[in-house]
Amino acid sequence: MSDDSEGQGWATAKTLAEALPYIQTYDRSTVVIKYGGHAMGEEQVAKLFAADAVLL
Repeated sequence: MSDDSEGQGWATAKTLAEALPYIQTYDRSTVVIKYGGHAMGEEQVAKLFAADAVLL
């Protein structure tokens, strides 16, 4: 793993750790994520969206 990807991993972990109390508010809830519009036309944006949704 390169230093850049390792740094990005730590940044993601830090963000998730900070967001955890807010995410826990929705435990056992159904959350709808709307995906559409401009994002649907660009493959790179779709990949970034999917990666973010997986983290949730």
